[in-house]
Amino acid sequence: RIEPPAAGAELRVSLGFRETGLQEMGLYIFDEYERAGFPHSMTLRARSAWGGDGESKSETVNAIKTALKARQTRSWSFQTLETIVSEIAEECGLEPRIDAELGAEVIEQIDQTGESNLNFLERMARQRDAVFKPAGGKLVFTQKSNGKTVSGQAVRVMSLSATSVSSSKSVQLSGESNSYRITVADRENFQSVTAFYHDVSAAERKPITAGEGEPAKQLRGNFPTAEEAAQAAAAELRRIGRGKSAPTFNLIGNCYVGAEHRIEVDGSLGSDLSGLWVINRAVHTIDGSGYLTAVECEAPDDD
Repeated sequence: RIEPPAAGAELRVSLGFRETGLQEMGLYIFDEYERAGFPHSMTLRARSAWGGDGESKSETVNAIKTALKARQTRSWSFQTLETIVSEIAEECGLEPRIDAELGAEVIEQIDQTGESNLNFLERMARQRDAVFKPAGGKLVFTQKSNGKTVSGQAVRVMSLSATSVSSSKSVQLSGESNSYRITVADRENFQSVTAFYHDVSAAERKPITAGEGEPAKQLRGNFPTAEEAAQAAAAELRRIGRGKSAPTFNLIGNCYVGAEHRIEVDGSLGSDLSGLWVINRAVHTIDGSGYLTAVECEAPDDD
């Protein structure tokens, strides 16, 4: 019988193959376990070590989690996004890593009213169609699906070659034991998005629209300024555009594949699948079938 780890134990996860070596996937703090039978099995659950710098302990992770969930009431006027995010990151004991283009934005007015730092940062990211996450001792705030890391370097691209696959939508990689299925689903087909803001001087609710034509989508609620309404409408239109086609791949395990990485699909799979796709979610699984990687993709933003 295998004994479960002690509460708060650090679990460093690495995946890979004997022939190619292991790739570190991150540091996690053990949270709970579940035993079942028969046959005997044990499921361990752990949360990301947000302060994971190789030296952090469970107490550090809990302190970061508490600071991120702390409710605050405050306002910023004519401050850059970098200044605002950096201030919150430092409060939470995290090192800010902010995309330069996003960080340069000057925000006229934004309020955090009885709102947790986590929700506030998520709201800021959602309105800009950005990615926000605490990881490895850092607070990352970067553009979504732009093919670059927060430092500006190109992300990894995985290729599916025309010479190694058939033209069927259920195909077999030649010379390898794995297969994968690609499903393409048409999503929302909105041509425009409208957001509303409250014009204080006119004392009325006004619309701002991104895109043209019908069908049109309306965002709920009111935004405090015209700038935020325009930003939210444009972000939602980009999200809709990326989600119109959403391939899913089930592949032989690949420890180098992760969210925001890209897949280049050869044209032999059809015009609806050929080209570049951004990985939205990657799930790595090791079980009786071996090591598998499942990815969900979406179209990248236009360069």
